[in-house]
Amino acid sequence: MIKANGEAKFMALYEALASEVRWRIMSLVADNEMNVKEIAAKLELSPSIVTMHIRKLEQAQLIVSRRVRQNGGTHKMCFLKQKNIEIELPIAR
Repeated sequence: MIKANGEAKFMALYEALASEVRWRIMSLVADNEMNVKEIAAKLELSPSIVTMHIRKLEQAQLIVSRRVRQNGGTHKMCFLKQKNIEIELPIAR
């Protein structure tokens, strides 16, 4: 579980969560490991756009990926690393 608050070190997490596409990617890989081309096909986006979104999710430590040799090529396989996030919001004074 990620426990986040208003500290600057969590900005990558907040940025990653601010995109509907990234939420959809996280939903797709929550229970099944998928490669970038599979994700792109499901979302009807180009693999390059999906790769950019996955990079942001990796920077936020929400998704983990690994390279796998399959069918004569190398595929980037992605899966959800964190299923729970707790965010402590600042209290107005």
